[in-house]
Amino acid sequence: MKTLITCLCLVAAAFIFAADNTPPSPEGTQVGRYQIAAGTLPGVQTAPGITTAPITTTMRIDTVTGRVWQLQAVPLIVQGTTIPVHTWIECNEINGQLYGKALESMQTK
Repeated sequence: MKTLITCLCLVAAAFIFAADNTPPSPEGTQVGRYQIAAGTLPGVQTAPGITTAPITTTMRIDTVTGRVWQLQAVPLIVQGTTIPVHTWIECNEINGQLYGKALESMQTK
C-alpha cells in the first residue's frame, strides 16, 4: 500500500512540474495572445576584436504574461547520428534592464 501511495505522489509531482515548464499552447479565448517574431540576434564579443556571427532566430511571445521563448535546435543523438530537434526554450531576462528601458520608451509625456 505504501508503494502505491508513493508512486501516485511521484506521478502527481511529475505532472505538476511538467505543466509549469511547458510553453502555453496557442489555443485560448484571447485572439492574438501569442505572437511569433523572426529576427536576428547580434553577434557576441568573445574576445577583444573577435565577434561571433549574428544568429537568425524565431521568438514566441505571450502578450499577456510577457513570457518569451526562442526556437532552438537541440542536438539529439540517434544511433550515432546527431539530429537537430527544434524546441521552444524559455528566455529569462537578466537584471530586468531591457524590460525597464522598454517601459520607459512606452510612457507618454
